[in-house]
Amino acid sequence: MEEKLTKANQSVFLKTGQRYLGETHSEKTSDGRGTNNYRKDGSVLFGSQQDAVRHLTPITENTGKEKRT
Repeated sequence: MEEKLTKANQSVFLKTGQRYLGETHSEKTSDGRGTNNYRKDGSVLFGSQQDAVRHLTPITENTGKEKRT
């Protein structure tokens, strides 16, 4: 069984400078016209294509893949 990040165990999983935002988190898009939704299953629904590209580009550059494994 894979342990999941929770408020109680955040110190085990998070690095210095990172913070636990909850099981779900919503934030305004960078252009302020939409909402990015981070879901408790780990998926993200981006409210703008620009934010999706900004999120995926470093992952692709580091792993050669478009999603984390």
